[in-house]
Amino acid sequence: MTYFKRDLTRGANFASGGSGILDSTGNATYDLYTLGARKFAIIGVPPIGCCPAERVVNLKLNGSDGCFEQMNDLARSFYNATETLLNSFTSQFQGVKYSLGNAFDLTMTIINNPLVFGIKDVKTACCGNGTLNGEGQCTPLANLCPNREEYLFWDFVHPTQAVSWLAALTLYGGAQQFVTPMNFSQLAPIDI
Repeated sequence: MTYFKRDLTRGANFASGGSGILDSTGNATYDLYTLGARKFAIIGVPPIGCCPAERVVNLKLNGSDGCFEQMNDLARSFYNATETLLNSFTSQFQGVKYSLGNAFDLTMTIINNPLVFGIKDVKTACCGNGTLNGEGQCTPLANLCPNREEYLFWDFVHPTQAVSWLAALTLYGGAQQFVTPMNFSQLAPIDI
């Protein structure tokens, strides 16, 4: 993320960088296929522009502690390209099945409706330092929230255990709204 943050402030074009990451993903998937893998459970990139560290960057650059949309645009593009890659892969290679978890939409649903999920703070890290606890790592000397279950973020980039548990349950047994073309529990028993 630091790489992107540094270059975003200079106005860099990310098409080639994102495509390089996607090429690596495709190559790794193919390598696993040649080793016998036929089932793939993949989770997309969450809205990285909404983590406390990126909200702080947005505050400094744009005067708002809202989500840093340039970073979220990258995450959305990567998810869409990954979905296209997986569709192409399954049409080219016999017997391949996959589940693609949409961490972006799941996290945005929590951000837009936090109280439904028991979350009270979607901006501030539970543990950290500085603005939104998003400017320093979680260390023994960092600020610590009194109730981590009420926070979306544990530290400046990672979700809390409560949100990770919610994501795991949703991706494993949830509807196609957040995992497609089937959830992980439907993928697991398929014999190939």
